[in-house]
Amino acid sequence: MQNQALAAVSSNLQVSRLSIYPVKSLGQVSLRKAHVTERGLKYDRNWMVVTTDGKFENYK
Repeated sequence: MQNQALAAVSSNLQVSRLSIYPVKSLGQVSLRKAHVTERGLKYDRNWMVVTTDGKFENYK
């Protein structure tokens, strides 16, 4: 029952604006359209910075 109610509500939802931050702490980029897959936005989180010895770099 709860899934049916959620499906009914979500079928009426519409995205009015979508922005991404391709480089953390830099400005946003507004998207006019985006390709969405079953895992989210296409190419989202496909890249990371690593050191020469293969360790993940975190610039928080």
